[in-house]
Amino acid sequence: MSKIKIIPIEIDQFTEIISILDLQLGKGYIKRSKLLEYIKDEKKFGFTAVTDGKISGVLLTKTYMSWSSLETVILKEKDWFKINLVEKFPVGIIDIIGVIPQLTGHGIGTLLVKEGIETLNKNCNSIISFVWKHPNKTPLASILEKNNFILQRTIPAYWGEDNLTKKYECKYCRDSRCLCHVLIYKK
Repeated sequence: MSKIKIIPIEIDQFTEIISILDLQLGKGYIKRSKLLEYIKDEKKFGFTAVTDGKISGVLLTKTYMSWSSLETVILKEKDWFKINLVEKFPVGIIDIIGVIPQLTGHGIGTLLVKEGIETLNKNCNSIISFVWKHPNKTPLASILEKNNFILQRTIPAYWGEDNLTKKYECKYCRDSRCLCHVLIYKK
């Protein structure tokens, strides 16, 4: 495998990015309109890993300047988030990461996360990440822990109502309500 290059996301990469995230997170979790926000919104940053001229991974991050803006994306246990983040704004979120399954374990996720941390550290007092607790393993958790993130909380069935409302398919729960847990990491 040749050198991995991390670059900002571009519109002409959207089809490949969606394909990767459909495999990693479940069909329909991310849409083109949502990816476009990572190009147009100055508080959202998206990065792709390019290996041998092809997209091999993607990372999406966001910056929230206040509780009122962050509260709109928190799905459960808002009181816990408010208590633990109210004095930390602006807060950065490592939101979504996906790597082509055949290339996991080659450092692509690590490089993407490092780029995200460097970018968010420029403007944020704290960084959190919502880590999908997989039935098999959770590689993002290991990457975050190596970068001094600490597990703060586990929330059961975090995406349960969200996947029904937005009609995306959880990779593991399939057609039913998503019962996957989220691990909240903080740096």
